[in-house]
Amino acid sequence: MVRTLAGFQVDRYMKVFKWPVAEALAAYEAKLKEDAQRAYMVDFIAWNIRAQAGSKERAPKIPDILKD
Repeated sequence: MVRTLAGFQVDRYMKVFKWPVAEALAAYEAKLKEDAQRAYMVDFIAWNIRAQAGSKERAPKIPDILKD
């Protein structure tokens, strides 16, 4: 979790490690939501392209983490 929040920059690890737990968890949740949104958009665009070409598959479901 620390690595993710520090952006995999080793010099930032200790700074992030000193964050209050509530702040770290909120930041990590925001990162998870951002990643889920990006993945969903890629899936949705790919589905849309396939649908325009005649595919009958259903649209991808919105991830639970984005249903707030």
